[in-house]
Amino acid sequence: MKVQNETQEQKFKEIGAALKQAREEKSIRLEELALHTRIRMIYLQALENGKFEELPETIYVRGFIYRYGDAVGLDGKALAEMFSDTFQKEELKENIETTQSKTNFNLPFLSLFYIFLIVSASFGLFFVLRPRPQVESTAQNQSSLPVSSQKTTSKESISNSISQPKLKATRSQNPAAKSTVQVSLKLTGRSWMEVIVDNKTVVNGFMEEGQNQSWTAKEELTVRAGDAAVVFISKDDKEPEAMGAKGEVKQITFKPEGVNDTVSAPPQTLSVGD
Repeated sequence: MKVQNETQEQKFKEIGAALKQAREEKSIRLEELALHTRIRMIYLQALENGKFEELPETIYVRGFIYRYGDAVGLDGKALAEMFSDTFQKEELKENIETTQSKTNFNLPFLSLFYIFLIVSASFGLFFVLRPRPQVESTAQNQSSLPVSSQKTTSKESISNSISQPKLKATRSQNPAAKSTVQVSLKLTGRSWMEVIVDNKTVVNGFMEEGQNQSWTAKEELTVRAGDAAVVFISKDDKEPEAMGAKGEVKQITFKPEGVNDTVSAPPQTLSVGD
């Protein structure tokens, strides 16, 4: 996001400070807020600290402010409108000035441009209206194809389009699937975590740097992380890999071998314990 003047910068910092103060008064952690609003932690931190250069376009920032405000008990809509009034007016003024500067070109150039358009249109009309017997003959030959041949081609196309998804569906299951799945976690930093083994919650709170744990599930095992970059995870003794990017809130559901794992967004409703 770009800031055009000091007025925009000051207003943006005031909104960020108000959001941060409301969050701290309610003792809400950034990890909890990221899970609830589905906004990445790096964007939440940029909002609070007035780092506009780390944020996306203004239309996305307006949505961030709306959701953040509502989550901490403020009027998110009013804050978002205040932000829009400040930034969109400046952008509109800039667009008007840019449009006016573009219209200040000289008349000789405009005349040459119109002459070029007229000449181009004349040549185009000539090529469109000239006789094309070979093309017409080809069209006639195509229209004379037997009706039965055309029907056969249509049936083959429909058959291919229907059979392809069925082929993909049969690959999602393996008749020799493993009956259990083992998942191991290793943390390189502090992160809020939730682990659910066969519909039973075994972890709900913060895990610290250096912690290592493993679980075995018969049906499925779900892992949710508040900061996916510090959580290294492995399935069935495979090489550990980071769950995601820094500040990213992520959820992965693991199933026994032969059944596809799924990656999904965590629920909006928080269930956080220390």
